[in-house]
Amino acid sequence: MKEKTRTRLRVAGTAAALVAGSVALAAPAMAATAFPGYNVADSKVDASPGDQVTLHWSYWNAGSSDISGITGGQAVFHAPKGTSFVTQSSVKTEYAKNGGILTPAAQNLSGCTLSDANATLTCQVPGGWNWPADVIFRFDPKVVVADDAAAGTYSAAADVTLTAAGGTYTIDDGTLDVNIIAAAGAPVVEPGGLAVAGGAAAVAAAGIGTMFVVRRRKQPQAD
Repeated sequence: MKEKTRTRLRVAGTAAALVAGSVALAAPAMAATAFPGYNVADSKVDASPGDQVTLHWSYWNAGSSDISGITGGQAVFHAPKGTSFVTQSSVKTEYAKNGGILTPAAQNLSGCTLSDANATLTCQVPGGWNWPADVIFRFDPKVVVADDAAAGTYSAAADVTLTAAGGTYTIDDGTLDVNIIAAAGAPVVEPGGLAVAGGAAAVAAAGIGTMFVVRRRKQPQAD
């Protein structure tokens, strides 16, 4: 993924061991630290019973610093109600500078496996990249909608753990969203823009890909 991927995380350190004679004492791991970013809610993907569609999960590094020296990690996606993951060995990854157009990342999530009757998809995050500040990363797993799926809008969790130079970062507030419409065979509509939870804006760039525009949350002013 190089410097072409961004995800939301929390930091944790590696445990050390001190050996005194024949006794080894393990030092406590660093406490997790919230990653300075926000979940980005894509426009929901419309799908009909029997359709295979690509869902989207995006995360924005809203901090002022890059997450550097990422060596690997794991992504776990959960299928929304009425859907299940199809067999896929990798998950496409894209990125965009805030206000920019999505670009394919150099590396995708890989080594993906299914569990829980195809309700859970677990993939490996590659190493050798950084997550720059003010950059959004998007992950695109594929699902199939059950023939008997009930109409409605459904969400499910998406989580990522990354190991980087500063520790282990965990994102646990991601979502995959789908809007199942009653009529089978209706056209599938892919989302044209994003909206950050908490009032951020989304802008669609018709015909040239998805443009990401998010605003920083206002900070309280000192009296």
